[in-house]
Amino acid sequence: MESASSKRAIRRQMEARRQGLAPERLVAAGREIALALEPLPEFQRSRRIALFASLSGEPDTRPVFELIRGSEREPLFPRCTEDGGLDFVPIGAWSELRPGRFGILEPEPSAPATFADTIDLFLVPGVAFDRNGGRLGRGRGYYDHALPSGARVWGLALEMQWVDRVPLTALDRRVDAVLTETGLVRTAGPA
Repeated sequence: MESASSKRAIRRQMEARRQGLAPERLVAAGREIALALEPLPEFQRSRRIALFASLSGEPDTRPVFELIRGSEREPLFPRCTEDGGLDFVPIGAWSELRPGRFGILEPEPSAPATFADTIDLFLVPGVAFDRNGGRLGRGRGYYDHALPSGARVWGLALEMQWVDRVPLTALDRRVDAVLTETGLVRTAGPA
């Protein structure tokens, strides 16, 4: 299957690019992303914004969380469910997050979730992105299945995560834009 092998090759390429990134660079990228996000009209109009806790090699998402929380918007974080899905939970403080099923920080299992279709903007992770809205995730399809139809979805990434083309299947969800440390790039968006 060409798509699966191409996706594996891009994941390996991105992992090699991210190895050795200084933590200071990731923190700085997170601050620059938050600064770029704040004046954007879509952010200004959004009240409920889904975010994620960054992993090693990803831009630090704490500055974005602090921006959302400090601007009296509601930050929500994904949580893996027992049936292999994602739900989204409002969070008031970073300290409310705990390591989940895959070691990724997520809300406590007992915290009440919110309907995804009430979220104004989804800021999602990715391994790689292309300028047509292609997003390559880690391979389990959690976001592809969890995002409601018609939702505004933006990738959060480092500038070095751009590729010429992300191989997509009918199940892969495109993003409307990608926000990096150099600013927002609007893509061709969802197909």
